[in-house]
Amino acid sequence: MAVRLGKILPLLEEIAPPELAEPWDRVGLQIGDPDRFLHRIRVVLEATEAAVAEACREDVDLLLVHHPLLFHPLQRIDTAGALGRILKAALGKGLCVYAMHTNLDSAPGGLNDLFARRIGLAGLRPLAPRGMPGSGLGRLGEFRRPHSLKELSLRLKRDFEVPGIRRVGDLSRRIRHAAVCTGSGSGLVPEFLASPAEVFITGDLRYHDAREIEAAGKAAIDIGHFHSERWMAGAVAERLRRLVRRRRLAVVVEDRHDEDGPFHIE
Repeated sequence: MAVRLGKILPLLEEIAPPELAEPWDRVGLQIGDPDRFLHRIRVVLEATEAAVAEACREDVDLLLVHHPLLFHPLQRIDTAGALGRILKAALGKGLCVYAMHTNLDSAPGGLNDLFARRIGLAGLRPLAPRGMPGSGLGRLGEFRRPHSLKELSLRLKRDFEVPGIRRVGDLSRRIRHAAVCTGSGSGLVPEFLASPAEVFITGDLRYHDAREIEAAGKAAIDIGHFHSERWMAGAVAERLRRLVRRRRLAVVVEDRHDEDGPFHIE
């Protein structure tokens, strides 16, 4: 049964309320007409050229992404370039694109909550509260039993299938309280340093962030931006399926399995 996109938009906003997005972010419907009828939705981390081409071949009507396709203002659309080719393909096929980015990160039950629970943290609260209760970037929590930094690092490497991690701190340090941030956690380093957490687990730290954490006598584990978010598609698709289960609307996850994102680890 076909469903108008306009009927689905409130469900997407229920998962990731737009008002929770950071002021600089670009979220919501980026390509498409609310009157477009949908039969098939695909959830992907980002609308790469390959992901859009695959969606067009398989008659997907809506591509639901984490990383916005359109972020900076466009001066022109050059269809010889990568973004221009993506836009040409999507518009030519009538493919809609919807982004839920920092609003999904901040939302209760969003990426940071899911990530924190997945690594075994309890007693969760936002690292940087925003808006509605329980929302905000990052999460603070505690493990049911202490881990050494070495033990925790190896477990994260195994559980998230990371080819290599970056670490700051003494491997023998005992960790009970942790702060997490999926994607780039650089902007939350001050909040982490002011918190009771002994370690900051994130997907993207800069060199000087690492030095600041080291100087403060705390620890950090960087598992990589892609690996901290790659499981987003399955989690969001599962939640959306529950919301649309009576509408007979197919919600699928990207078929391609990209091991390392844009990077190739050798």
